[in-house]
Amino acid sequence: MSEELYEKGDSNLWKRIGGRSGGTVASLAASAGAAGDRRVWAGTMAGVFVSDDEGKSWSISNSGLTSPFIQAMGVSPNYDNDGNLFASANQAGGFVSWTGASQWIAMDFWGVVPEITCVGHSPAFADDKTAIIGTDDHGIFRTVNNGRTWNASNSGLPEESVLALLISPDFRSDQRVFCAVPEKGIFGSSDGGRTWKSTGDEFLGSDSIQAFGCSPSLEGKGRLFAGCETSGMWFSDDGGKDWRQSEGVEGLSVNAIAVSPNFDLDNLVFLGTGEGGVYRSSDGGKSFQMVTNDDYGNPVISILALAGEQGNILVLAGTYENGVIRSEDGGENWGDSSDNLASQNWLCFALSSSFTRDQTMFAGGANGGVFKSINGGKDWTDAAIDTEELTVHRIAVSPNFSDDGYALAATEAGLLHTTDGGGKWELIDDVGTNDLRAVSIADDFSESGVVVVGGVLGKLFLSVDRGKSFNELDHKFYEDSIVDVQLSPRYTDDGHLFVATFGRGKVTVHRSLNGGTSWKAWVQNACDSQWASVAIPSVFTKDNDYWYFATENQVFKPARRFRQVWSGVRPGGKNTAVLSVVSVPDFDTEPVLFAGTSEGVYRSGDAGLTWEQLNTGLENKAVLQVAVPHDYHSSRCVYLVGLGGEIWRYVDVPDDRGPQVLDMSTFVWRDNIEFDG
Repeated sequence: MSEELYEKGDSNLWKRIGGRSGGTVASLAASAGAAGDRRVWAGTMAGVFVSDDEGKSWSISNSGLTSPFIQAMGVSPNYDNDGNLFASANQAGGFVSWTGASQWIAMDFWGVVPEITCVGHSPAFADDKTAIIGTDDHGIFRTVNNGRTWNASNSGLPEESVLALLISPDFRSDQRVFCAVPEKGIFGSSDGGRTWKSTGDEFLGSDSIQAFGCSPSLEGKGRLFAGCETSGMWFSDDGGKDWRQSEGVEGLSVNAIAVSPNFDLDNLVFLGTGEGGVYRSSDGGKSFQMVTNDDYGNPVISILALAGEQGNILVLAGTYENGVIRSEDGGENWGDSSDNLASQNWLCFALSSSFTRDQTMFAGGANGGVFKSINGGKDWTDAAIDTEELTVHRIAVSPNFSDDGYALAATEAGLLHTTDGGGKWELIDDVGTNDLRAVSIADDFSESGVVVVGGVLGKLFLSVDRGKSFNELDHKFYEDSIVDVQLSPRYTDDGHLFVATFGRGKVTVHRSLNGGTSWKAWVQNACDSQWASVAIPSVFTKDNDYWYFATENQVFKPARRFRQVWSGVRPGGKNTAVLSVVSVPDFDTEPVLFAGTSEGVYRSGDAGLTWEQLNTGLENKAVLQVAVPHDYHSSRCVYLVGLGGEIWRYVDVPDDRGPQVLDMSTFVWRDNIEFDG
């Protein structure tokens, strides 16, 4: 084994190696309590992260979530006793946790799945069990039983879209709630959110209110704040009837508001703006000045102001693409605070063919470009120049990377290539600006020069001169989207190509036996999954027809004794999505496969017949892709990229884990569909 790659005692255990910290943080929430005695949560594009050290470091906590795109969060005022949290996930509705986010449970909204935009607990939640949510498509919902059931509560609202919500800090006595309707202003309720009336529209006009805030009490001299999409910040001293515009932020887009818990003494208010940076007021919101410098100029989407140590105010701000920034002195000084918080929209990664020596990895994702690491995934450089806004679907590295520095990236704008080890990437003209989803480089690339790349509308391109020129093949694969392409390990000899497509409610694997001249649709699986992964082991030949594909919740392989039948095995349960499957380099030495799934990593040591779960130590079980280095059989190392851009490593020593258990209930059978297509 390669001792330089891992420490002794690492065997059969996942360890987080690193990743690209930061990313988009859409919501922040904190439990009540003094500094050092509370918990903070961040809702991100990669799920929920938890911090127990005032936002300095984070750990992921997504168990039970069916979507990672968290838009809003709310924490019970009685959290220390009930552990209650609410969270909303894009296209998946709302979730409740009674365990501080260690496990999430989907909430019931009487048959609908609302797009939840904002969440609020009653300050008397421990007694009245009341919480209110606002949605983008179904208005307001209320619960009076701890979130077990929710009922629509829209009487008086002009439409069913709500951007922001505020429950009065004096709700126990005044039952007041405020909500914002796009371009229709503010609506108030004085009966706990049951009925609503417009308020203050003559001042705010048709601008959309995106955020609310208020002083610790709205009684007496209490102040209400509203952040607008185009006209900055407004405040009201009479419960929302009359409004005045704050100075210093006119014309800005205010995304988030945080009021100091010591507002009655320090008059501090903090704003997060769409134009970038944090603004602060020290006169109760009458005027604002920017307190972040150019280093922290990303748009701020969420913000918290908490009681810090020695009377200071701790401010946490969630940004667009730059994680969490933090100030311990009320906004005077700022620093990054995203340790272990990875909210990158990465979709794929690839190891250098000489990974043991050069420790080089590449990664790419949605609207983010191509990233590179030269220390095994611990640290990453910024996205390569001219790729920053591109969505990268797949990366392939030359088998001779240490000599030729060659790699390819399939992107929404065409095919990128590098010949200097990833320093500079350029588009290849022959492939045009097609939306490409898959790319593969032949194992004998130095001799054959073969590259194959595919994308939407069934477009497949082939190069035989090391990517200098490409020809588009005539076959269109029913104009389905090509989601994976693979070449036989001995392509020069056998001419075998494999193309996996999605379309018409089916995943289909097409196969060519003659270098792409003609094709057959080899096997189909009816499903809604828009992904597939094909693995061609090193033992594959035209006579030893041994290959695999994965889609939905299964890994398929030909039944050896029945050539017209495919057997499918579910490595996990019916709801466990299999996102990638990969074979080890020397499959004839050890017939090992790894599957990356929505519930972690599974391993088969018997050529796909049975599977065992390998999740010990793995906190981020949403695995996008698994990769095995070329020296697997000596180093035993396996790598994965998890949701958000986390890189994890496992040292695979099966002798120490005990035998696999065969579970026949996981088997599924499919007839082989072989026809001209």
